[in-house]
Amino acid sequence: SPIPGTGKAILGRKGGESKDGTGTLDGLPPTAEGAEPAPRPVRTTVHVRQVLHRVLPALDDDFAHSFAGAESLATWREQVRARLEQNRIENQKTMLTDRVIDAIIKANPVEVGAETVGRMADAAESATRDRLLPNLPPEERAKIDLGIPRDLSENQARETLARQIVLGAIADKEDVQVTDEDFAARLSEIAAETGMPLPRLMARLSGEDGDHLRRRLRVEKTIDMLTRYAVVVPKTTAPADEVPPPAQETDKP
Repeated sequence: SPIPGTGKAILGRKGGESKDGTGTLDGLPPTAEGAEPAPRPVRTTVHVRQVLHRVLPALDDDFAHSFAGAESLATWREQVRARLEQNRIENQKTMLTDRVIDAIIKANPVEVGAETVGRMADAAESATRDRLLPNLPPEERAKIDLGIPRDLSENQARETLARQIVLGAIADKEDVQVTDEDFAARLSEIAAETGMPLPRLMARLSGEDGDHLRRRLRVEKTIDMLTRYAVVVPKTTAPADEVPPPAQETDKP
């Protein structure tokens, strides 16, 4: 891969064969003076040790059982179909939620200060580094460039802040409350999904983490309320002033 064209040059070669060629070595490190060196012509020799190809197994009951733990291929197909249908429903719900919130924010624009946006963008980038590089020391993680354009990070932070502010204001206006029953039901769901005993989970979520979960539940209840009363208008619907007048009877053919 460091020499462009090397892969194309060995097409058709068999195991044990070699291929000589020439190419250009680019992307060399800067010199001691900091100058970018010019591409350098080089000679290459590639030795093909072994050629492998993928063989797909037969799609039958044995494969379904060994790969997915299903009783039969038919059962596995039904499981896959059910997951795809559930994903479709969840995607539709997400699209509806985004459209509803976007419409509310458009009707109620929120101005967020540049410093606040910058701090949130920094926090989001830091959280991404922590998630992607958990084994790296914090001081080393902070030096990693994620390659995300700064304006993109700030736009996402601005949108997130606007959503938080608008949803929080609606929750206060509509007096959305998270009951103990709501909290207990979510704990039961988390325990079932993670396999963690419920008493242990309750102990872990007794402090700040529990407060964070309650706030998230309040946002979810607010979103459910908004989508429940939202009126969805298909994009194909013509505006009232563009609807053609009804046909009228006439004596002319």
